[in-house]
Amino acid sequence: MSVTESKAKAVRKTSTKKVTDAGSRTTGAAPLSAFVVSPLNARTIPYSAESVESLAPTIRSVGLLQNLVAHALPDGQLAVASGGRRLTAMNLWRSQQFLTPEHPVAFKRVTEDMAALVSYIENAQRSDMHAAEQIASFGTLAAQGKTAEQIGAEAGYSTCHVQRMLKLENLAPSLLRLLADDQLTVEQCQVLCLEDNQERQVRVYESVKAQWPELPATMLKKQITDKEISVTDSRFLFVGREAYENAGGVVRGDLFQPAGRRRNGGRSAAGNPYGAEAEGDGAGNPGAGGLEVEHGQDDITLALRRWSGIPHDAQAGAGLHQ
Repeated sequence: MSVTESKAKAVRKTSTKKVTDAGSRTTGAAPLSAFVVSPLNARTIPYSAESVESLAPTIRSVGLLQNLVAHALPDGQLAVASGGRRLTAMNLWRSQQFLTPEHPVAFKRVTEDMAALVSYIENAQRSDMHAAEQIASFGTLAAQGKTAEQIGAEAGYSTCHVQRMLKLENLAPSLLRLLADDQLTVEQCQVLCLEDNQERQVRVYESVKAQWPELPATMLKKQITDKEISVTDSRFLFVGREAYENAGGVVRGDLFQPAGRRRNGGRSAAGNPYGAEAEGDGAGNPGAGGLEVEHGQDDITLALRRWSGIPHDAQAGAGLHQ
């Protein structure tokens, strides 16, 4: 046997031993009451009630998808170094009598020496799901027949958040790829989705991008909602919502803005749409939500006059402007 061959075999033997050592940590199950949060857990700030309450429904609906990682304490309890929020969520269900103290919980046992390192690695390397991935995942669940409320309850999100992500599913494929590549923000996508027509979404994106490379959301919204007026506009108030809708006008609900901020998509007497829905930026900012009609105002005024019975040659100030 040559020296080279001998060294090679020695290296292979050492490598195998390391793998065996790494896999020697055992897995098993223990009663829920046996677990406590380890003092070695890297998460030293208490979990917020909101984060625990959002996780608890997912554990109840699909179970514990990832084992706890724990080490033994001198008193026999199992100290959770990784999975403290999961344990807290299960204890929440236990306090509400959805789980019993004897409920079996899967865990991986590590030594106390390894516990702090394991806890740090899991938390440091954690990556939240990208918005583009959420859109695709929620879309798949919706296609299976689940409502936004059901998806939210099972995934730990509010119904409103799920509805917003499902709305973004209508984003043009090319724009979704830009979102996935972090070249578009969620806020910008929300504004672009005020337009249902995907081709126009792309046109608006390209038009604004050519003039403002930073792609301000206010300019995106300005182009998309340039033929719409606010429901607080004096012309809309003069005609009234019932008469407006009876004549074919559309008042669209607002998904991304706080409640109370609505706009109406004008529709001419011939039925030609003036624009798509206008909504907020999803971040609680009014942005361009208060824009009045900046283009096509004469056409909308004329349509409103027709619906309200005002002569076509009436002065613009005849109750439609203040």
